[in-house]
Amino acid sequence: MRTSISTSLVLALSAALLVVLGSGGLGLGPSVLVGAGLGAVVWLVPDRSPLARVGGLVAGVLVAWLGYVLRAAVLPDTPGGHAVSVALTVVLAGAVVVASRERLPLWAPLLGAAALAGVYETAYSEAPPEVLATSFVAVTTLACTLAVGLVLTSLVAPGGQSAAPQHRHARHEGDPDGQVAETVPAAETAPVAQTAPSAEVAR
Repeated sequence: MRTSISTSLVLALSAALLVVLGSGGLGLGPSVLVGAGLGAVVWLVPDRSPLARVGGLVAGVLVAWLGYVLRAAVLPDTPGGHAVSVALTVVLAGAVVVASRERLPLWAPLLGAAALAGVYETAYSEAPPEVLATSFVAVTTLACTLAVGLVLTSLVAPGGQSAAPQHRHARHEGDPDGQVAETVPAAETAPVAQTAPSAEVAR
C-alpha cells in the first residue's frame, strides 16, 4: 500500500510540473498523463524484465509511427485506409514479439502503439501531409513524459516488481529439501468435534 500511495503522489506532482512546463511552449500537454502513467505501468507490471518491458513499449511506439507514415504516404484518407493502417500496426506489433521469441511481452508493444495513437490521432487528422513533422513532435514528447514516469516510479518502487503481492510460505519442520508447505485454510485445519449418535446418548 505504501508503494501505491507514494507512487501516486510522485506521479501527481511530476504530471502537474510537466503540465506547467508544457504551458510554457514545450508542448507536453497532450502527452503528460499518458506518458507518465505509461512509464509507471511499464515499471510496475511484474512480467519479464524491466528492459524487456521497455523494449516492447518502444517497439510498439515505433510500429505505430511507421503505421502513420504509411497511412499518409500510400493509403487513402478514408475509413478503409485508417482500418488497414490500424490492422497493420497490430500485426507488426505481434511480429515484433514473435521475432523476439516472446522475450518481449505482447501487451508492451500493443500498449506503446495505443499510447501514440491516443496522443497523435487528432494532430494527424488535422494535417495528414505534415505527418513527418507532427509525428516527430508527438513521439518525442511522449518519450519525454514516459521517461519521467518510468524514472520516478523506479525510484519509489525499486526492483521493477515491487507492486507484486508478496506471499509468505512456511517450511515443513525437519524438511531437508526445504519444500514449501501448502497453505491450508484455518477452517480445514480446525479439529472437528465428533458428535455421538442420538441413540447412544439416550443410553
